[in-house]
Amino acid sequence: MPCTTMKTIAAVVAALGALQMLAAEEGGADWNQFLGPNRNGINEGPKLAKVWGPDGPPVLWKTPCQTGFAGPSIKDGVLILVERGPRPKAPVAKTGADPAAPAPKLPEETVRGIDIKNGTELWKATFPCEVKAEPHGYYWGSCATPVTVKDRAICQFLDGHLRCFDLKTGKVLWERDLAAEFGMTLKGAEPTFQACSSPLLAGDQVVVMVCTDTLGLLSLNVADGKEVWRTPSFGNYGSSLGFMKMGETNVAIAVPSYVDRKLFKDGDVLGFNALNGELLWNGNAGKSYYNTPPPIANEGLLAVEGGGGDGPTLLFSVPSGGGAKADVLWKDENHLARWSNYLIYHGAVFGQGFHAHGPKKDIGIRLFCNDAKAGTNFWHTEAKERHHSMIGSDNKVFQLHETGELSMFDASVRDGYKELGRARVVAQKGNVWSFPALAQGRLYVRTDSELVCLDLTEK
Repeated sequence: MPCTTMKTIAAVVAALGALQMLAAEEGGADWNQFLGPNRNGINEGPKLAKVWGPDGPPVLWKTPCQTGFAGPSIKDGVLILVERGPRPKAPVAKTGADPAAPAPKLPEETVRGIDIKNGTELWKATFPCEVKAEPHGYYWGSCATPVTVKDRAICQFLDGHLRCFDLKTGKVLWERDLAAEFGMTLKGAEPTFQACSSPLLAGDQVVVMVCTDTLGLLSLNVADGKEVWRTPSFGNYGSSLGFMKMGETNVAIAVPSYVDRKLFKDGDVLGFNALNGELLWNGNAGKSYYNTPPPIANEGLLAVEGGGGDGPTLLFSVPSGGGAKADVLWKDENHLARWSNYLIYHGAVFGQGFHAHGPKKDIGIRLFCNDAKAGTNFWHTEAKERHHSMIGSDNKVFQLHETGELSMFDASVRDGYKELGRARVVAQKGNVWSFPALAQGRLYVRTDSELVCLDLTEK
């Protein structure tokens, strides 16, 4: 073949590749699991509006939903939502009632497939759920964000069932009863805490935090639900798993509480090869208690909260090869995330939190921005809400506040907080704790009564 022809073909292939990359950039990825496609709260896509009108970003559609903290998951035009019927009121004692009469059934859990174009329900599947609220009374509804991959949706239910559905039809393709198989409780931990940990998508596997006497993580094949690997027991549950890439290797990151350090090379921040469960590296945060914020990895760094709501914020440099230690680059005892996620974005670490105990409790709630590599605090500002969710896109940070407000600020400013917009986007004014989903410039927000789709794109 003549050289000129070869050059022409190469040029055409390069041009097509560039067009595909541009299209991917302009459209953005689906939001196919908790914290987005890379499990770090970031999803780049189309250009987003720099300012909003007085009513905030346009509402494209809204549809009713039921109770739950599980965030939406989106794949190929279908949004998957897990929900539960409302918490029943305490029964009023009746004179002469039969004490041996069976208690009424508790509300069921439901999975729905929803068309992202207009909010229309495509399918739904409902299952019995006899799980009562945990002692604090928060976790009544579904909590774990589904995974959507290929033609499937995988959902963790409150009672320990893990079910895989056909994305388009809702047909159950396989299921595992993790509570019956493995117990899913340990040392008095409520089953709902483990069932609140969102599954992690890693290639063709889904990794779940089972946390029993016999195992910690369990990885299953997406195709048939069969076990691929498991880790030894951690000692207790932890926050939802983190994720990162080491070259071409998918890494599942766990930060369990009360971990048996002898089994994990004296580490309590653990990076496992998601293909086979091999411990690739570990770090030591000195944790002695659970931490609610999930580990967040981006830009070769890993952010972890020290445990128990009192910090500190720890930034690790992640090894490039296996068998190494993840070293602590810096720690900050005055700025931390308590209930919400960190964000590592454009060379900075963003977070919002407060100290739950001890002498620093009087510091109050702070939204902060630190230099990602040096740990130097660029700025912090006082905040009101204890709970919020944080997403990065188009050099902006979006915060969904527990009050039902959405705000955005400039992620590039280093000399102070620069808010670009703020508006109420849902009717509910408290406990808006579900992590939203951002895909193709649309933000999907769920509460205990509605699912709302907002258009964040630039016009």
